[in-house]
Amino acid sequence: MDNWDKILTVSQGNRKLGRIPNISLPPVKSCGNDLPCTKKCYALKAYRQYPATRAAWDKNYQLWLESPEMYEFALLQHLARRPKTRLFRWHVAGDIPSVEYLTMMQRIAESFSRVHFLAYTKRVDLLSACNATRPDNLALIISRWMGDSIRNVWNLPEAWVNFQDESRIPKDARKCVGTCKTCQICWNLGEGESVVFEPH
Repeated sequence: MDNWDKILTVSQGNRKLGRIPNISLPPVKSCGNDLPCTKKCYALKAYRQYPATRAAWDKNYQLWLESPEMYEFALLQHLARRPKTRLFRWHVAGDIPSVEYLTMMQRIAESFSRVHFLAYTKRVDLLSACNATRPDNLALIISRWMGDSIRNVWNLPEAWVNFQDESRIPKDARKCVGTCKTCQICWNLGEGESVVFEPH
């Protein structure tokens, strides 16, 4: 572990992702206001249950708020020291908090063309500012939720949760197999395609 890893916490994987590095922010407070998913947020359960996880996600968010330049530089250093990294997941917990953060994500992707980055987001209010300049190795998937009123004018891929009363899920949506170790389709969904997850 180098000093940059002490400043910013990048997880080296989890049970679902396998050994895919990822970074998280605290759920709800980094996600924007009045989102319909707050009451059933799976990441909020982990945030409340595991003090070390909560501390790591809070630390990342505080670093971004206090020093966006340091946050970006620490992540650049992390990726530079791991040349075998091919996939990266933004925000197992949390979401894109601002346009400035999204443009930082784009710069990171442009700096590491060998890495394919993935982020799910409900922050469609931010996408118009950046989607036209998004690099090909940054996959954005719009997270859909019961009761949302999202208009996907960019024809980006969408992710759905298979709640019993959700009738809008496309019939041809790809089903998540429950692990990224053998699948990884979300990094490669095309325009207008969908993936569907069981509640978790």
